[in-house]
Amino acid sequence: MADREDDAEVLVDLQELPLAYVEQSATAVSIGAMTRLSTLCESPELQSFAAGILPDAARHACASLLRNQRTLGGELMARRSDGELAAALIALDATVRTGGPEGQRTSTLADIYRRFCGAGDGTHLKDIILEVTVPAPPAGVLIRCERIARTPMDRAILIVIAMSRINRNVIEEVRITFAGSGMLPARLPELEARLVGTSANADLVFSAVSEAAETIAMPDDHLASQAYRRAMLCVLTRRSVLGI
Repeated sequence: MADREDDAEVLVDLQELPLAYVEQSATAVSIGAMTRLSTLCESPELQSFAAGILPDAARHACASLLRNQRTLGGELMARRSDGELAAALIALDATVRTGGPEGQRTSTLADIYRRFCGAGDGTHLKDIILEVTVPAPPAGVLIRCERIARTPMDRAILIVIAMSRINRNVIEEVRITFAGSGMLPARLPELEARLVGTSANADLVFSAVSEAAETIAMPDDHLASQAYRRAMLCVLTRRSVLGI
């Protein structure tokens, strides 16, 4: 309701379901859909998982007073699902277990957004989210998040999250995810493929991102122009991939 989502026809209380937990195994972290954002911020398991990117993302999801009310599942399926938390989960290849009339199924979060969501108008998914599972990042991969916003804690105009492994100045592995106001999180697989095997050179990375940015549709609104967002995509991607 804080984001003026007051047009729901039916509200269903899920608080009594046993879906509030953070469980860590040797290969992944599983998070129940009813886990509060405040729990994500404070969880010792998540603080030491994937460079602490999930607690950091949860802190940017909303004001501190609302984190005790908002849940992971609600945040991912909200009308404004364009922030760091969703972007971080997609960057980490998170999968989502959902349940509905036809039983339970597991899909990647990226696939759910691609099939059921539209930026700014919420989700058309009929099932409910039960659990999110995040695989542990590969060994030796560095994870970095870069953002621009009007204030440090404001909703980001643009976010770029990169997971990269650089060895002897060669990019051996890279994943790039971007999101921001009015944009659902998305990976950039063609850019990733182009960068793998190339020199970890700032000018080369910037040039490759610049070409890719011209094909990406971005909002043009009161927060920033499309040209500004594309220019910042190049800057933030270079920073997050190379750590500069």
